[in-house]
Amino acid sequence: SGIPDNHVYSIAVDSRGNKWIGTFQGGLAKYDGSKWTVFKTSNSSLPNNSVFSLAIDCNGNKWIGTVFSGLAVYNEGGVVTAGKVDKNVLLNQFLLSQNYPNPFNPTTTIEYQIPKQSKVIVRVMDLLGREIETLVNEEKAAGDYSVKFDGSKISSGVYFYQLIANGNVITKKFVMMK
Repeated sequence: SGIPDNHVYSIAVDSRGNKWIGTFQGGLAKYDGSKWTVFKTSNSSLPNNSVFSLAIDCNGNKWIGTVFSGLAVYNEGGVVTAGKVDKNVLLNQFLLSQNYPNPFNPTTTIEYQIPKQSKVIVRVMDLLGREIETLVNEEKAAGDYSVKFDGSKISSGVYFYQLIANGNVITKKFVMMK
C-alpha cells in the first residue's frame, strides 16, 4: 500500500486533502491521492520514527508526539522545533491527545484542547467508521478538556475517537482489551 509500517497510531488530513499517517516505527507517511511519501529520520529531519500522535495546524505544521523524542513540530521543510514546546504556542491549536491508558479496560481518558469557543463533538467509532458513542456534543469555551469513555459494553478490538471543532477534524486510534 505504501504505508511504511502496519502499526498505525495516528491519522490526520491537511487542508489540501493529503492523508498523514503516523506509524510505530516507520515514521510519518503522506498520501496525496496517488502516491505515498515517507518521512523518516534517515531521509528527513524527523526526530524519531515512532509517531504516536499527530495534529496539523492552520499553517500546515505537523505536531508530532514521538516515543523517545517528545514533541516535535514538523513540516515538509524540516523540524520547526523539537523537545519541550512553550505552552503559549500550543494554546493556538486544536489538539487531541492520545488517550490513556491505551490499551484500556474498561475506561480511558481522552484529552483535547480548543483555542477558541467552538461547537465540539467528540465521538467513538468502530473500524468501519460507524459511531459507537458521542461523548461530547456542545458549545465549549476555549480551554483544555478531558472526557472519560467507558468501553465495558463493547468487545475487545481497535476503535477510533475523533474531535470535530471549528472545521477541524482529528482522529486517533485506541484499543479496548478485555
